[in-house]
Amino acid sequence: MRVTKRATGRGGRVLVAALVIDSTGTGLLLPLYLVYFLHLTDVPLGTPEQR
Repeated sequence: MRVTKRATGRGGRVLVAALVIDSTGTGLLLPLYLVYFLHLTDVPLGTPEQR
């Protein structure tokens, strides 16, 4: 049995929207963790000072 019907109905749009939201959230996770970590600790983000 061959399936040739494309996912163009409401279910296909919902799936694409869910994938976009998921990938955006995953892409923002690491930068937000970094900002949160730097806010809680005294670790400098730049290079060490020259003496």
